[in-house]
Amino acid sequence: MKAKIMREDDANISITIPVNVNGFIIGAKELREFFGIEYASNVGEILKQFNEQFARFIPTRVELNKPDRLKNPMVNDLSSSDSESPNKLYCFAVRRNGGNRNRTPFNDNKTRLLRPDLYSHFCDDRTISFCYSSESEKAETDEEILSKFGSR
Repeated sequence: MKAKIMREDDANISITIPVNVNGFIIGAKELREFFGIEYASNVGEILKQFNEQFARFIPTRVELNKPDRLKNPMVNDLSSSDSESPNKLYCFAVRRNGGNRNRTPFNDNKTRLLRPDLYSHFCDDRTISFCYSSESEKAETDEEILSKFGSR
């Protein structure tokens, strides 16, 4: 698994770190440089200390209603990871994927963040994807999207 850590003051500054059951897999120098930690004689302990400190902030349950300061960078990252424009924020439809294709994890997570109520209708049917536009005037309400999907 990989964890992406973004700076709170500038979400454009980030680091992606592989992680496994033993903690983060990163060199002490790279960790110090990203977090601005000065070199000290206990540098060998930095990874252990970082893993322990980070573990204190891992939530015990998933919270879907994130504040905008967290939601916006997360959606941007999900959109760019899915080869979509980060400006595509306005859901206007749902569609059934052809063949045996499932919606991407990025489309799934983006919709969980942006449209949790709409997502709840289709969360168990992975063959349905959510369509987004960068034009706000194309956005549809959940009711409009459900009605159009039901009439097809």
